Amino acid sequence: MEHPVSGVFLAKFIFEISDVRYICTHAEGNIDLLTGCSPEEFLAQQLKLTDLFHPADEDIAVELFSNTSAYVDKAFTFRLISPIESRVIIVKSVSNKLVDSTGLHRLELSLFFSTSSE
Repeated sequence: MEHPVSGVFLAKFIFEISDVRYICTHAEGNIDLLTGCSPEEFLAQQLKLTDLFHPADEDIAVELFSNTSAYVDKAFTFRLISPIESRVIIVKSVSNKLVDSTGLHRLELSLFFSTSSE
């Protein structure tokens, strides 16, 4: 898999969050630069984005993937540990978490990040 040398990239996800777990229902963009797999592979394998969070940013992962709050246009900055050479990538995110009529939380998460092949 060949990666661009540098730049600002975007990965978008949609998750459904229930009481006990979350499921990714949509993935697009430069997900391969974060996870090492295509959006289709990410969905098929149901990889856990929270597994990539830097341990010091676990509180942000908990807030993003909890089913206790709803919000619009909330921004976070956090670190992910990419399985590609175990690089730490600083991510800026914009998220919307809405609750449907059944009480299911839907998280729309856009991740902006920069990486290089150096």
